[in-house]
Amino acid sequence: MKDIVILGGGSSICEGISLNIWDKLQKSNVEVWSLNYAFLTLPFKPAKQLWIDTRFFKENIEKLQELYLKGVSCCAKEHTLYRNIKEIKTYVTTREPKEFNNKVFIGRKGLCGFFALYLASMIEKADNIFLLGYDHGTINNSNKTHYYQDILKTQSTGVGQTKLYKDANGKVEKEVDDYELFIRPEITSKIWNVSLQSNIKAFDKISYEQFFSKLENK
Repeated sequence: MKDIVILGGGSSICEGISLNIWDKLQKSNVEVWSLNYAFLTLPFKPAKQLWIDTRFFKENIEKLQELYLKGVSCCAKEHTLYRNIKEIKTYVTTREPKEFNNKVFIGRKGLCGFFALYLASMIEKADNIFLLGYDHGTINNSNKTHYYQDILKTQSTGVGQTKLYKDANGKVEKEVDDYELFIRPEITSKIWNVSLQSNIKAFDKISYEQFFSKLENK
């Protein structure tokens, strides 16, 4: 059985950190994937490091090289920048829902969270996928979009940008419905969203306590 934990950047991870999540993940048998700058907060190396933006790559070239040398698989959206870099596994992506079965779907807003979820479910075909920090915007009326925005000096362009996830009326944008595409017969992975307040409604939500209980049974 293959279980994958995808570490996004949502602020809901703050709760997990307060409950010693890093230690629990390190002691578990699950495979941990890190998205964007999340790897800089980990006390252990992830199995995969994923990103979409070339800016992220340019700002972290040396650190990504270190990860690769330690056995971490580096995965990115296809770009001419990586054409001659054999250490990076690239994928042809799409933002068009109708091309879901032909290319790696990254959502209409082009988010790394979709990129990782597609690889885990459609390519790796994991048995269980646990989504951490998949909030799709802020929760609990907070302006904090990412759990590491007060920790790291170098941050992605989406940090603190609540408008990226909400419309002019302050409601979660309709693109959140793109997650519904992952509920289809050909996807056999069970997808769990570890956040009871997440704006994503497509998947079953579980608390951190429930998540830790599942980790103990692995």
